[in-house]
Amino acid sequence: TQGQLPTLKKTNYQIESSNMRLVLVDLGSIDSSGPFVSTKRASALTETIVLQGKMKANFQMTSDSKSDVTLEKDYKIDAERVEIYTAQGAQLLHPVQVLEPAKFAIFYYQNENVGVSSHLTDLKFVTLSPIDLTVSMQNAALASTLASSITDSFSSDKDGNDDEDEFHSLTATDASRIARLDSALMKEPDESTQSCSSSEHRSQISVHAGKQQKSRRRTIRVKMTSPEATLTVTNDFQGLDEALFKIVAMNCVFGGEMNYPGIFAHEKPCFGCNMNTSILADYFDAASNRWETLLTSPWELTFNASRSPQTRQQSKRMSTTFDIESSSCHVSFSEHFLVNVGAASRMWSVYSGATKQATALVEKSAKDDSSKRRLSRSMAAHCPRVCHL
Repeated sequence: TQGQLPTLKKTNYQIESSNMRLVLVDLGSIDSSGPFVSTKRASALTETIVLQGKMKANFQMTSDSKSDVTLEKDYKIDAERVEIYTAQGAQLLHPVQVLEPAKFAIFYYQNENVGVSSHLTDLKFVTLSPIDLTVSMQNAALASTLASSITDSFSSDKDGNDDEDEFHSLTATDASRIARLDSALMKEPDESTQSCSSSEHRSQISVHAGKQQKSRRRTIRVKMTSPEATLTVTNDFQGLDEALFKIVAMNCVFGGEMNYPGIFAHEKPCFGCNMNTSILADYFDAASNRWETLLTSPWELTFNASRSPQTRQQSKRMSTTFDIESSSCHVSFSEHFLVNVGAASRMWSVYSGATKQATALVEKSAKDDSSKRRLSRSMAAHCPRVCHL
C-alpha cells in the first residue's frame, strides 16, 4: 500500500589500526644516471614525506531493503598520535618532525530520506589536542614537487587516452548489420508498439521520480573547532635551520552552511559562513638569538560572509555580504626580522627560477616518452633543493 513504511536495513563497519603509514616518495631523488644526479653521497637517499598515526573508524549506513537505496550515512573517525615527518632512504633514516603528534576526530552525516524535502550533509572536524606544525622551505619545496608529480601523472594519462578516443568511420559489415536491424524492426510494428506503451508508462514514472529527486534542495554544513594551532616557518635553504616567525591561532571556530536547489528548481545557491579566532605571533631575532613578540597583544578576529536573496527590497537578485570585525592589531619587530624574511623570499625566487629552467630543459630532451619526462622533471626539481641555495 501507499502508506506502508519501507523496510530498513542497517549496515555497520568498524576499522581499527594501531599504526597506519602513508609514505610519499620523491622520484627525483632516486639514484640513477642522468645530467641532474647530484655528486653528493647523501643526496642519493630517497626523500620522503611520511604520515602515520593510529586510527579507529566506524561506518554506519541505513538503506531501503526493497530498492537498495541508501537513506542515511553516519561515519566517525578517531585518530591519535597523527604525525608528519620527512625521512631519507627505504629505512626512513634521519627523520625530521613536521607535525607533532596530534589527536582529532571527524564526523560525517548524510540524510537522504525520501519523505524529507531536502538532503542534509553534515561534516565536523574537531581537534582534541594542540596542533604544532613546523614548515621549512625545503619541506615546502619537496611538497610542491610531490604535488606536481602526482598532477603530471594524471594529466599525462588523460592526454594519452585522448589520442585513443577518436571517431572512426563505419565498416561495410557494420553498415549492413545496422540495415538488417532496421528492416527487422519495421516488419513488427504491433509488438513494438505494445511493448513501447508499457515501457513508456514505466519511463514516465521513473522520469517523474527522477525530477522529484533532482528538484530537492541540498544542504551542506561544515564545522571545525581547534583549541590551539601553531605554525612555525623556518628557512633551511642555506643548509642550516633559521627560524623566521611563529603564528598561534587560539580557540578557532569555523562554521559554514550552503544550500543549493536541484536541477529543475529555479532558485539560486545560498551560503553563509563565520569564523572567530584569536591570533598571537612571534618572530626570531637573529641578533639576540631568541624569540621576540611580533603581536604585543592578542588579535581578535571575526569574519562573516553570506549570499542570499535581498530582504530589504522585493527583488530576486542575490546579495553577497562580507563582514570583518577585529580588535586593534599592535605589531612590534626589528630590522633583522625584515632582513631574514627578505632573504628567504629571494631564496625561494631563485629556487623557483632554477626549477623552471631545469624543467624546460628536460621537456626538450624527452618529448615523446611521458614516463621519462615525469621522472626528468622530478629530478630537475630535486637538483636545486640539494644545492642549498
